[in-house]
Amino acid sequence: MTRLGRSRDARSQVGGEAGYLLVEALATLTLAALVLAGLLALGGGLSRVADRIAGRVEANEAGRLAVAAMARDIAQLSRRRFPGAQEPRFAFYGQTDRLVFVVEAPQQDGLARPVVVAYQADGPGAALRAEGELPVGAQSLDDVALSRPHRMPFGNAELRFAFVERLKSGGELITDAWSRSDLLPAAIRIDRLDPASKRLVASRRVAIVSETEPGCAAPEFAFCSTKKKPAPGGPPSDQPPPQQQERD
Repeated sequence: MTRLGRSRDARSQVGGEAGYLLVEALATLTLAALVLAGLLALGGGLSRVADRIAGRVEANEAGRLAVAAMARDIAQLSRRRFPGAQEPRFAFYGQTDRLVFVVEAPQQDGLARPVVVAYQADGPGAALRAEGELPVGAQSLDDVALSRPHRMPFGNAELRFAFVERLKSGGELITDAWSRSDLLPAAIRIDRLDPASKRLVASRRVAIVSETEPGCAAPEFAFCSTKKKPAPGGPPSDQPPPQQQERD
């Protein structure tokens, strides 16, 4: 082989190696691009998952705070009654999606004034709260002028109320509407439901502390708004029984 032939073979070998290296480099770059695209897609997916989790946590916290605010109001529920009725008619209204009651709001002078508080479910994710002063001589809750409702975030759940009645047998009856005007419920349950499945997500029970009057423990001797007056000849319903005279 001549010197010229050997030179051409060398150039051909060098060109082949260069082409192979170029193809290898392109393949490496392509693979790196695919890996990078996969990582970006994975990162985007993880970011969306994290955003959804954060949104659920935030919504759950909003619902929890709303329930806590309702519970604080319900814990201050007053035994206010409307005047002029032979049987006690408590200033209270309870349905599965609406709750109206009276609290004694303290004033700067140290006295308390009756204020009507109303809660209303507003579809998934919200509840409405309004209040208004109970006017003197009011005969029903319709006589109350409520303020403009304030919207409360309720997460991704629906608000529902349930009412607990204490039975004479010692048991309890839970109902979604309170129809008795002569008695207050023993407790009110605040429920959060999943809007789609209507499944119970969370529930909080708030006892009506003012439901029990001291006089109701012995209505024959003391005043009790939920009991009838004692028979004639007995001690007055709002006075303690006469004390026996001590012997010398």
